Amino acid sequence: MEEKIGKTEIENTFMFQKVWPKSTTILSTVEIRFTTGKVDTSSNIYRNEGKGGDHAEKRFLDELKSKIAQRQVTGLKAKLVQNYSPCRTCANDISEFMDKDCKDIEFYPEIEFANFYKDNPDNLGGLEMLKEKGVVFELLEGEEKWGAFLDDATFVSLNDVEKKELLDRAKSEARKINEVNALKIFNNHGLGNTSQPSDGEQQNH
Repeated sequence: MEEKIGKTEIENTFMFQKVWPKSTTILSTVEIRFTTGKVDTSSNIYRNEGKGGDHAEKRFLDELKSKIAQRQVTGLKAKLVQNYSPCRTCANDISEFMDKDCKDIEFYPEIEFANFYKDNPDNLGGLEMLKEKGVVFELLEGEEKWGAFLDDATFVSLNDVEKKELLDRAKSEARKINEVNALKIFNNHGLGNTSQPSDGEQQNH
């Protein structure tokens, strides 16, 4: 994979503070094990296909389907790092993929996201459904996680100055407020284990 994300995209999609981005960015790492003993490991970046186009999650799933179609697969792992949580439509797509394309394979994707996408009952219900099916959710929050994200040379291209500026932004008061609200929602809807109190919810974007 040659393409990487840089400072501007990270600021505008993952760490935004004022204007909510209109597109999802996914950094994916996939491992497929075949009965032949072959292991296919890949890393890719997916984005929405413009206005009215396929969502990034669907583009990821379509490519994954093509890789496992008509082949004997014994194992499948996927870690997705996203600026947004999946919307209800994408949650349904992931659920359908798990039921139909992975019915004979144990597949419990890990999804780490930086921000909730429109935290309304429909979208949150989709996340709860995926959680019940075994999807593992994690919030991209806090200095340690942001530091690891910015150090990920597979997907991120930054110089030392840019990395420091972004880490400072991750520690800003505005970002902390966003993350406190996100952690409350995360707990309220049983999406993971955190120590954050679970009263109140973030306003819809």
